[in-house]
Amino acid sequence: MLQKQTDAEVFYKYSTVLMVHAAVGLVDIMIRQTHLDPERLIPAMLSYNNTVKPALNQNQAVRYLNFIIANHPHPAAAVHNTLISIHASSPSPNEAALLSYLESQASDSPPYDADFALRLCIQYERVQSCIYIYSSMGQYQQAVELALKYDDIEFAAIVADRPEGNDKLRKKLWLLVAEKKIRQPGTGIKDAIEFLRRCELLRIEDMIPFFPDFVVIDDFKDEICKALEEYS
Repeated sequence: MLQKQTDAEVFYKYSTVLMVHAAVGLVDIMIRQTHLDPERLIPAMLSYNNTVKPALNQNQAVRYLNFIIANHPHPAAAVHNTLISIHASSPSPNEAALLSYLESQASDSPPYDADFALRLCIQYERVQSCIYIYSSMGQYQQAVELALKYDDIEFAAIVADRPEGNDKLRKKLWLLVAEKKIRQPGTGIKDAIEFLRRCELLRIEDMIPFFPDFVVIDDFKDEICKALEEYS
């Protein structure tokens, strides 16, 4: 019956019930109904997600929202926010799909509410997505500190390099990374120094305070010689 239905109000009225009982078929039909207002279908999407609790790769609300975002000329922020909400609240510990979505929407003015997305990601401990959003908002220190809190030194190093044209901030962020790397159990002195060569702003004298007191001078001999040569 719905396949021949053209009255948008019918979809808005019955979509909540139909999404629970016949989600695949309903989404197939709604994808072809280009005159529908996706915002008015959001309550049905959320009700379906909360009631059926499908896996993300079988979630028909995700399928519909992804279609709208990819094909609608100007999807409303509410559409994006709903997709983020479903991804963030999923019981799956894997946040690859959420992170992929966020990266696909990268711009100076993202189409979703960044503060809303950040609150959700914090609430559901979507750490990598939090780091990405902090970084996209220009809050690089918060992004680096969060990455380091969860021992993701590599991700922290990537974020530390992002503030273009601001060497002071870059150095500050890299010092945070340096301290974490140096104090990490099992990290050798030479390994730490080699890792930190990735940032041209760091000097050996910046990093010495982070090393344990028992480190012998021989470990720094080559680096100290280079530092003295630069000063001479």
